[in-house]
Amino acid sequence: MKTSYEAAAQAVGGLFLPAGEAWRAAWHIDSHAALYGADGVHPTASGSYPAALVITAQLTARSIETVPATIPESEAAVLNRAAAQTAERFK
Repeated sequence: MKTSYEAAAQAVGGLFLPAGEAWRAAWHIDSHAALYGADGVHPTASGSYPAALVITAQLTARSIETVPATIPESEAAVLNRAAAQTAERFK
């Protein structure tokens, strides 16, 4: 999927925002991270957080370390780390 999205962005001169890669990084750090909601399709607040961080990093080129979270601090730390790794990988 990532390859298709990257290719589509490139084809139209767009910007690839690797939110899904942040999820993969989060699961690599914590395989129990609850990123999907109860329906198994939509994200939880925790799932939306790393996506928002990666998008923010890509669009603003600013540090995402100080972006506030409305999720538990322990979850935010893991997800922030995953998003930071992803943003760095896809600069």
